[in-house]
Amino acid sequence: MTMLADRIDAVIGVDTHADTHTAAVVSATGAVLHVLTVPTTEEGYGQLLDALLQFAPGPRVAWAIEGTGSYGTALHRDLHAGGSEVIEIRAVRRARGRNKNDTNDAIDMARTALSQDTHAAPRTGEIREALAIYVSARAADVKTRTRLSNQLKALIVAAEPALRERLRSLSTTMQIRTARTLRTPKNTGPAQSARIHKLREIATQITALTAVIDNDEKRLDKLTAEHAAPLRDIYGVGPINGAQILITFSHPGRFRSHAAFAAIAGTSPLEASSGRTTRHRLNRTGDRQLNAAIHRIVLTRTGKHALTDAYISRRTTEGKTPKEINRCLKRYLTRQLYNLLESMPAMP
Repeated sequence: MTMLADRIDAVIGVDTHADTHTAAVVSATGAVLHVLTVPTTEEGYGQLLDALLQFAPGPRVAWAIEGTGSYGTALHRDLHAGGSEVIEIRAVRRARGRNKNDTNDAIDMARTALSQDTHAAPRTGEIREALAIYVSARAADVKTRTRLSNQLKALIVAAEPALRERLRSLSTTMQIRTARTLRTPKNTGPAQSARIHKLREIATQITALTAVIDNDEKRLDKLTAEHAAPLRDIYGVGPINGAQILITFSHPGRFRSHAAFAAIAGTSPLEASSGRTTRHRLNRTGDRQLNAAIHRIVLTRTGKHALTDAYISRRTTEGKTPKEINRCLKRYLTRQLYNLLESMPAMP
């Protein structure tokens, strides 16, 4: 396999932050040619390109960036639009005793890219970014709604008997609807008055959050159905799970093989054999959001999907435990997803 140093004249390592980026122009042999810090503006990006033209020993260059999905998103978007090769650098291990600063981090990113024989391609695409925005916002809103629901139930449990019995007999949905319409009776004490006020306020917030969550799910449903209909046709893949799969996969060619995708999904088998025992254990690395989506799909299939149930029955007869069968199902699903996504056209 061709190393990066054999096909480029320089690599630019970029340590990204909210307000500034520090870049190091490094030759193919690892020599530091120039270091500069620029603001995260169009003018700053122009300064980076000027430094590249001035200090790079040739036209063949690659960019090694950490944080292409966060602080480095805008820079990566501009570079990708211009046709530049961008390499996503994950956390760089720093030598013990070496100073920690932006300059050293930028240099380390460039040299890390030079030392690796395979590189992670950054995720790209307007649709993928839109999906990521909706999924992230929805997850935050769901978490907030859960916290508010727990707070509502805690207030109900400690309420005076008549109000407590009135609300506890209802479903959660009806508790929220009823709490929104509560009125404070005359001659109510300060504590009970405050409780009714907060019940009404929290219920109103939950209702508003639910509307926002529902709208985001509708948008995810529309985007995934429009741009990844074959993926949505897979049993168990709904708008939320489908969106997460697309966010991580990004585009065909990002992963060099099914094994690389399985490693990111956290479904690749990790051997845990000892003595006469041959077994594999759960892989807890990779993209945990993707792993959770795959887990949810397998749960949805179990008991409802004929092929899945037939497989579970056969492997159970062979002596496999439920956990082992579940891991096998996740591996097969990961392979199915990878083969499908690689055959689909890239999203805009």
